[in-house]
Amino acid sequence: MAAGLGVALVPGLAAASVRPDVTLLRVRDEGAPARAVYAATVRGRSLTPAASAFLDAVREATARIPA
Repeated sequence: MAAGLGVALVPGLAAASVRPDVTLLRVRDEGAPARAVYAATVRGRSLTPAASAFLDAVREATARIPA
């Protein structure tokens, strides 16, 4: 895209971090089913503080996505 040409599909979570000189056009079909997102962790292990903070950030970001 930096060369002035390019097409990419950008997930909603990444849309907020796109460079200001890049234009985003919504292509999502509002009638389409939503995608489920899961985080996989090792069973029986406690989350590290970094992993816990990451999951909190993901939950916060997904809460801002329109239903």
